[in-house]
Amino acid sequence: MSDCDLTSGYSIPACNQGTGGVAQVWIGSWSGSSVLSLDSDNIITGATTSPSMYEFEMDGETINYTENEVGVAPGQFGGIYFNQVLNLVFNRNTSSIRNKIMLLSQTKIQAVVQDNNGLYWLLFHESGGRVSTGTGGTGKVMGDPNSTSIEFQSNSSVKAYEVNSTALTDFGITI
Repeated sequence: MSDCDLTSGYSIPACNQGTGGVAQVWIGSWSGSSVLSLDSDNIITGATTSPSMYEFEMDGETINYTENEVGVAPGQFGGIYFNQVLNLVFNRNTSSIRNKIMLLSQTKIQAVVQDNNGLYWLLFHESGGRVSTGTGGTGKVMGDPNSTSIEFQSNSSVKAYEVNSTALTDFGITI
């Protein structure tokens, strides 16, 4: 049997509740040397040589991540890969935030996000995420946001791995 053979189906769970959004995000420098331990469901149960990650507290509903599956047209060489994207919004422009954004813009990162379902996901493990775009400003009227948003992207041969909460300490994350 090939690794690509489908061996089971999918059933809608009896309690089909899923909440969108990201609750928390931790970011650290990407080293490229992290080794992951995975269980039989490909959930991270441990990691070695991971750099420490730091919590980036964002206002509610200003963080999101997406994974876009990108396939090559039939008959062309290549395969499928996943474009991972993480968006952050830093409210209120300050010198401190400016300096943090400048630092983030100059390095590759990896990130762990906790979704609003309580699950943790490791992004940018294979090749590190880089800032792909950013926008900042003061707005025009008093009710407009005074903020900066940045987007990180990276391509990966696999979707983001779920991280077992007991493995978070291996990434320097304390809950």
